[in-house]
Amino acid sequence: MPVAEEWTKLTSLPSKYEADLLAGRLQEEGIPTQTTKAPGDSAAWLNAYGDPRGLFEVHVPAAKKGDAGQLLRELSSSEQATIDRSFHRPIQLVGRGLLLVALIGLIAAFVRSAGSTFL
Repeated sequence: MPVAEEWTKLTSLPSKYEADLLAGRLQEEGIPTQTTKAPGDSAAWLNAYGDPRGLFEVHVPAAKKGDAGQLLRELSSSEQATIDRSFHRPIQLVGRGLLLVALIGLIAAFVRSAGSTFL
């Protein structure tokens, strides 16, 4: 009789979509995975197929946890670099653009109010 494989939690993620993405990446590297809803989520009963939001856990075989953890660290560091390059700069530009629009609006309001006081 084969011995049952022991599974251990690798990480928790904020949505099923993220957990499935990580599970797929791990499976590409030959690491079997299981994703489960984190225990204690009281809103899961509201959706017949489970709540896609909320914490989900990614489990891997205990023997593969080291390899999975290394891949997770690599993915996290490369994802952070991508976020730093591609996300923060546009956010800064949008913020500056909104600030410029607000400033122009304030100047226009000031000019209108100053013009009406002279009439």
